[in-house]
Amino acid sequence: MLNSHRLRILVLASTFPRWRGDTEPPFVYTLSDGLTEEFDVTVLAPHGPGCKTDETWGELRILRFRYFWPERFEKLAYGGILPNLSRNKLLWLLVPCFFIGEFVAAMRIVRSEKIDVLHAHWVIPQGLTAIIVGWLTNTPVVTTCHAADMYALRGRFRNMLKRWVLNRCQYFTAVNHQLVEEARALGVSMQTPSSVISMGVDTSLFNPCRRDEALRQTLNASGPIILSVGRLAEKKGCGLEDLSLEEMGAVEAGITADVFDVLGVENSVKSRTSFGGTAPDTVRRAAAEARRRFLG
Repeated sequence: MLNSHRLRILVLASTFPRWRGDTEPPFVYTLSDGLTEEFDVTVLAPHGPGCKTDETWGELRILRFRYFWPERFEKLAYGGILPNLSRNKLLWLLVPCFFIGEFVAAMRIVRSEKIDVLHAHWVIPQGLTAIIVGWLTNTPVVTTCHAADMYALRGRFRNMLKRWVLNRCQYFTAVNHQLVEEARALGVSMQTPSSVISMGVDTSLFNPCRRDEALRQTLNASGPIILSVGRLAEKKGCGLEDLSLEEMGAVEAGITADVFDVLGVENSVKSRTSFGGTAPDTVRRAAAEARRRFLG
């Protein structure tokens, strides 16, 4: 139930767990859930096959907008919008439906729940939707830039859209300094305030006390284990192969020549071992083992 004395935030995102235990990246959920300590937070995410349209997880209300019928054809969002569009060009037909569905749902929620702030994750499509809804309802907009929206969406028209959105929001945040520089290079006005807020870490879950030696046994590993969380993808701005050993060593002394040899994309792919994906429990075990190896 919404508290009339607390700020009401509507979070718009296209990546969000479809159900508890889902393999979709949960970072927007984790961030939004943390905000419920001080704010009333509602998340608006796309619907998909098997999803509920309205549910509550703890103090967080989750609404999922429909954008096509029957639901088995709602295949645009989950798994990544851009990868899905690359794999199946017919999904481009769903893009207008997606925008309309998100816009109509956001308008309804802002008016019915008397939302105070719109928080859009990704400049496109959520930022674009939020700016239009914010203009029509006089609601301030905060936009968070991740990576795919800034690095993968290129071209004159797409750059114009990104610039248009960021110049009209009241504030934008980015997960690293490079994304802010990218936004300014696009022509985003210095009058639009911004902050760099890196993705947080829950130290109650990721700490040396939770080390699990079973990982070493699972991998049958006797040498150093290097943990990479995430994807070495161009759209993420990863370019480790462009850095020298000396440059990396200046940041972390533990990056020695043998470690450096497998940090580039090509060598990393050749040398990596996959042991369970990015499910939170798997990542926690791997992170604890990596911390033990590097930091003692």
